[in-house]
Amino acid sequence: MLNNDNKSAVGNVITAYEPFLFAAETNTAPIKFVIEFVTEDDENRKVKFKYEMQFDKKNILFEQLEYYPNNVPKQLFKREIGEDASAITHYGFIGNNSKNKKEKLFHNQPFLSKFASDIPDEIISKVYIYLKEIKIINATSSQMLSPYDQRIRKRINTDTIFFNKLTTY
Repeated sequence: MLNNDNKSAVGNVITAYEPFLFAAETNTAPIKFVIEFVTEDDENRKVKFKYEMQFDKKNILFEQLEYYPNNVPKQLFKREIGEDASAITHYGFIGNNSKNKKEKLFHNQPFLSKFASDIPDEIISKVYIYLKEIKIINATSSQMLSPYDQRIRKRINTDTIFFNKLTTY
């Protein structure tokens, strides 16, 4: 989702959108993702971060990155959908509420991904690098499993211990 590739080109659907389909109230509902993590700053102090994103099939509806230097929350950026949800261009704001810098974003483009190539920022770009390295595998998603299918099948066929761990309950 954070990669800067042509999948998030303007007008494209968000391929990571996979709502829970077995309930009428959620089969078209937005997906909300929140991750909190701790890393070390340049002076080897532990710093907490919180990244949130909410999106539907076509738009990123909300996105925010906060960090907690000295255990005090500080907003690094925030993006909320405007009045016109069908607009191609949305806006995000860098910084806290008193001195926000406004940035244009495509409707389906994560704000965090802008800090990978377009907007250099010492703290936020490091967060992008950190999150980009996390591998999330949803076992119910064929899209996410396909790169692993071959390797898993091969290991099941050649590694009896692995096979037994998978089949024993």
